[in-house]
Amino acid sequence: MGGYDLAKKEYTQTFRDLTYSGYGLVFISHSTEKIYKNEKGEDYTQIVPALPNRPFDIVNKMVDIIAYIREIPVEIGDKVENKRYMFLRGDQRFLAKSRFKYIKPRIELSYQGLVDAIFEAIDEEVTHTGGTASNEENPYTKQNFEEIMEDAKQLWGQVVQNDKTEQALAILEEEFGKPTRFSEILPEQTKELNAALIKIRDLI
Repeated sequence: MGGYDLAKKEYTQTFRDLTYSGYGLVFISHSTEKIYKNEKGEDYTQIVPALPNRPFDIVNKMVDIIAYIREIPVEIGDKVENKRYMFLRGDQRFLAKSRFKYIKPRIELSYQGLVDAIFEAIDEEVTHTGGTASNEENPYTKQNFEEIMEDAKQLWGQVVQNDKTEQALAILEEEFGKPTRFSEILPEQTKELNAALIKIRDLI
């Protein structure tokens, strides 16, 4: 496996472990300008995250929102003030997009403002498509058991290679409450398996 593939796997797995552990991830990047061609073959300049293609590909597959933040002049009474806004829909001027179909194009920058905008977008989608909003975990955001076990097999090879077998087995025993091997783990024990894999990765 090449160096780029190893780096991609390391970053992807780490971000995945964090999200599966219940953390929300926020990636922050400077911006830069890139030249693209439109459907007519004409050049245009767009403001995009200042990330090389490979790390951007990793992040782009994970995030729900790519926002562009900048100050714009806003009229307040008879005065003009610069306020910082978060743009959630882009155009040829800048890259911004969201998985939430009905989210506002822009909001004044604040954490609560973003949370409110997401909830409003979800409610609006429910209004248009039917159904109800739910706080239940989305099963499609999780690896299935076979995928996790495939990761476990690859990880075990690294454990053996680094002579960490005893420590890894001790972690499995701690998480499952008894001496356990990967071949004995059942699909309903996915939560314990994920917790064990996170700890085992720290060994190597």
